[in-house]
Amino acid sequence: MKKETIKSRYGDDRLFFYEDSKWFIDLKECHLMRYIANDKLEVTGIDPSGGPYIAIGDKLSYFSKALPDITITMIKHVKDSVYQLT
Repeated sequence: MKKETIKSRYGDDRLFFYEDSKWFIDLKECHLMRYIANDKLEVTGIDPSGGPYIAIGDKLSYFSKALPDITITMIKHVKDSVYQLT
């Protein structure tokens, strides 16, 4: 499993990981989360306290040069603090 941890502006860990041919982010250290949705109530962005703001259309490489240069086309809550970034 590939992993890359970045820090929020408050020093909290943001763990990006690759599993089953998909990228995920684990926000377990996040205490407050804002969601952005479209008119179909599909999540189009997540904004954890301290960042980073993540939206459809962003490239993973924007958050860390160690992450691949792929564009996020879907954000899906999969369990507890984990979101799939496809």
